[in-house]
Amino acid sequence: MKKTRHLIIFLSLLLLSITYQECAFADNSSSNAALNAYQQGKLPTAIKLWTRSAETALANKDYSSVVDSLWRKAEAQRTLGRHKVAVISLEKARRLYDKKGLNLDENKHALVLASYGDSLSHLGSVANAVKLLQQAITISRKLGNDLTLAITLNNFGNVLVFLDDLTAAQLAYEEASELSAKQNNTNLQSKVLANQVKAYQQQDNITDASEKLKLAIALSNNSGGLRNKTFSLIGLGNLAWKQYELELKGNKSYWIKESFNLLDAADVLARASGDTRSESYAAGYLGQVYASQKRYDDAIQLTNRATQAAQKINAPESEYLWHWQNGRIHKKQGNIDAAISAYRLAVEKIQSIRGQLAARSAFKEVLGPVFFELTDLLLQRPEGLSNQEDIQSYLKEARSTMELLKAAELQDYFQDNCVTALQSKTSGLDNLQSRTAVLYPIILEDRIEILLSLSNGIERSVTKIDSYDLKAKITNFRVLLEKRTTHQYMRYGRELYDLMIRPMEATLNKNKIDTLVIIPDSALRTVPLSALHDGKEFLISKYALATTPGLTLTDPKPLDKKKLKVLVGGLTDGVQGFSPLPNVAIEVEHIKKTYDSTVLMDKTYVASNVEKELEKTNFNVVHIASHAQFSSDPDETFLLAYSDKFSMDRLEALMGTAKFRDDPVELLTLSACQTAAGDERAALGLAGIAIKAGARSALATLWYINDQASSVLVSKFYDKLRVDELSKAKALQQAQLSLMKDKRYQHPSYWSPFLLIGNWL
Repeated sequence: MKKTRHLIIFLSLLLLSITYQECAFADNSSSNAALNAYQQGKLPTAIKLWTRSAETALANKDYSSVVDSLWRKAEAQRTLGRHKVAVISLEKARRLYDKKGLNLDENKHALVLASYGDSLSHLGSVANAVKLLQQAITISRKLGNDLTLAITLNNFGNVLVFLDDLTAAQLAYEEASELSAKQNNTNLQSKVLANQVKAYQQQDNITDASEKLKLAIALSNNSGGLRNKTFSLIGLGNLAWKQYELELKGNKSYWIKESFNLLDAADVLARASGDTRSESYAAGYLGQVYASQKRYDDAIQLTNRATQAAQKINAPESEYLWHWQNGRIHKKQGNIDAAISAYRLAVEKIQSIRGQLAARSAFKEVLGPVFFELTDLLLQRPEGLSNQEDIQSYLKEARSTMELLKAAELQDYFQDNCVTALQSKTSGLDNLQSRTAVLYPIILEDRIEILLSLSNGIERSVTKIDSYDLKAKITNFRVLLEKRTTHQYMRYGRELYDLMIRPMEATLNKNKIDTLVIIPDSALRTVPLSALHDGKEFLISKYALATTPGLTLTDPKPLDKKKLKVLVGGLTDGVQGFSPLPNVAIEVEHIKKTYDSTVLMDKTYVASNVEKELEKTNFNVVHIASHAQFSSDPDETFLLAYSDKFSMDRLEALMGTAKFRDDPVELLTLSACQTAAGDERAALGLAGIAIKAGARSALATLWYINDQASSVLVSKFYDKLRVDELSKAKALQQAQLSLMKDKRYQHPSYWSPFLLIGNWL
């Protein structure tokens, strides 16, 4: 259902934006070219005109018009789903309200904040989104402007749905609906009801969803504005189709007919008005209805028309939807080659707009299915083939497709171009050293595929297992692994070993592999594979292990051990609500004795001092012995300093100075990290820490462990790192095995959470 949910989410953005443009400044009677272009669906033209309008107003010091133009420009950008650029416009408008003496309209202020908060939530910055929306609600209530308050409450409800606070979301929607009804704004009320329907459908609350949807459809008949009515019909037609999917047998026929009628009416209106953008959506979603009824020829004809309309107006943000839909239809018809071709086009279009689009529920959930479905088809395609060259070609393309997704996920998480910057410098991991292999697991709905990359090609293993069952095993493994008083984790450690390693054991042994580079997928990022067990010993006893976010996201160059300079930042005191780390002093003292080091401890360990030291000296190892928290929200991800914190952006700024660009930090060590069990998005941040910091590799922990055990392991790691013949991965392996032999720390909860991320050499 994730595909369907995305289509509805994307469309709801269009509906809300149209509502804003048509009713937010009803007192403004001027009709300019930009608004006309917007109403005709010529959004790029509208954006250019509002940009010019804002520049002219700024030159004339007409700040009220500047705010108006920036806000309207942002609404057009948001309509296209381009929240990253929209927040730039909205931030400029918001800053004008921080200046004194401008006497700007506070109602516009609330609208700017409401749009800003909504876009931030789509970019994953939920905490900041909530703050801005609450501020907008406060301003609206103070002004007594019911219309602006209704718009703001509607946006707030959308964010609450994302936070799974569905009860609070429905309260916000109810108030928004009442306020819009009080204002006789049936257009806005219909949109609010549509959002309520989506929330109820998400809960599988079929009865309330049905009631609200019928009311929204009745109100839509009074929607003003041809284009607005067209898009309203499209959105409601999609909701009716989703209701058809959810309903029991008795009501299915009612809702499929309703969906068809709404979308067909929208298609007629769009073509009559010459609104190509509306026609693309109407025809495309009508094709979806036909496909659900197995009328595939009609579905393909409509989907192709939707594609042509999107191409005509250069709208890749919708064009990829129709290529994707064509791929699904061809797959159902059993035309696998045609399906693969359509999916390739969908991925190509997504890649072209990847930097512009963001999704409230994260890139992988919303757009990931396109990549996974193409990968699934590519992995099935070699069946029955005998030509090894063809088989290898499909396997490599499947792996490359997953690489695109992994890179996009990280870029979506960090919201910057650090991933692209690294990819431009690396050549991938196909040229492997002897005795090294790359394990590439791919979790699909009905199976797990293991691609093992060796110097002579790719070996493939397939094990049938439901993805939910697999993720449950992974989650149980992680939770039980952290419990030091039990060995219940062993069951899941063995089961995961049998799924991922056992099928490849013979190949690994034949090639005398001693280093295994793992590129984890999905929930596998949340567990340390070093603790997998074959019934006799842990995986770490057999192989030195490293993990990396992707084949194209690693720069495998050997470490020059003769010129190591270490910058150490450490906390022993308990600060900012975090517990003391008394054994950090021992850990730091050991590093000082072993390496040429500069140490910042406790009160001297603050961001400004770290920055000064990095500016003065070319350190190739940065060691942070302090608490670190990785969250699903990047804004809540940080490294703790004495009186401040390093956000990921600040860390990037500190370690990304000009002198480190060509000669990056070789190793970033974080010895007290913590990510929540089962939080795949938080683990994504940990997986990408080396990339974000501009380091070739990072040593970090999946969860916070006893700081005495951490100190012992880290000290042993640095001792082993001095040995010429040991890579970083082997140095960590030796340190973990050493800790395992200590009776105090035999349990894997102590030694397994340490991950070497990135370059393992």
